[in-house]
Amino acid sequence: MVENKQSNIKAILDTDLEKLLKETKQYNAFVDGELQCAYCGTTITIDNLSIIIPIIKEGHTTLNFCCDNAVCLAKFRKDYE
Repeated sequence: MVENKQSNIKAILDTDLEKLLKETKQYNAFVDGELQCAYCGTTITIDNLSIIIPIIKEGHTTLNFCCDNAVCLAKFRKDYE
């Protein structure tokens, strides 16, 4: 018997990404190429952004990011299983 695992995929539109980055005060860092993949340090761009990881500390939300590199995606899956 084969077990099918369901996953919830959440997507964000480019316009919503801009709003989200502004809300977390990370928009300018994104535009300036200062945001990096949490796993490999690659600069995050609109073309390689794969996963947004919200980090909530003391009621303040910041975002970490994962690029589209297969190794980084595997590390993310392992961290959040």
